[in-house]
Amino acid sequence: SDLILSYIRDNLDFAYDRMILVSELLESFNAYLSANNHRPWSSKTFVSRFKGHEEITNHGVEAKITKNVKGKTDKALSRLRGRYPLGVASTFRAWHGVAFKNENDMKGLALTA
Repeated sequence: SDLILSYIRDNLDFAYDRMILVSELLESFNAYLSANNHRPWSSKTFVSRFKGHEEITNHGVEAKITKNVKGKTDKALSRLRGRYPLGVASTFRAWHGVAFKNENDMKGLALTA
């Protein structure tokens, strides 16, 4: 079965103006795997398979180094409420073009690529 596609369908929306921290997407994916009786993937395996997946390439999703610019794009970062600390570093890696489906995303962090 296609674990990446199953995860995408259950957990992600494509949105050109949204992004997810690389580390948080991996953590969410591995939680999904564990909940479905699969072993977690390493970061290297996940990145390779995720970025090469047809759904990801078709929607233009890509990982980029991103600058934290407060006040500029307050809806850009998609995070699962209560799972992660509010702050982020001044620069970080994020998957651009994707957001968590959960409507309880944390809002209010201002970021731009």
